[in-house]
Amino acid sequence: MSGKKTKTSKSDEKKADKTLWQKVKSRDARFTTKEASTYNFWCKIILSLISGTICGIIPITGIIGFAVYVIVLVVGTFIATRLVIHLDPELNPNFDLTELLLSDIISSFALFVLTWTITYTTLL
Repeated sequence: MSGKKTKTSKSDEKKADKTLWQKVKSRDARFTTKEASTYNFWCKIILSLISGTICGIIPITGIIGFAVYVIVLVVGTFIATRLVIHLDPELNPNFDLTELLLSDIISSFALFVLTWTITYTTLL
């Protein structure tokens, strides 16, 4: 161990992201915990944007909008982890679906509320 830190360039980061999305497209890929978490984060961001926009376009107000967000997030996370990247807790005990569901929930919720509010206010 020399103690030197290696610098990662932006091209290395792009290659890492590219391999993650290539893994998502392939059926027989194995995912590390970090890759599954990154994929889960971006799925939640996309789902928050879509559901916030839909709740704003269909003028949904109150607790119904929050219920829509929770339903979309739970179903979307389940689909993303089980059907798209094939994470099975029985076969892979390192992955906890509850942890994947609850991780990054604050940032995705904030984005949902922001998108919902902006869309709803703009279309009034």
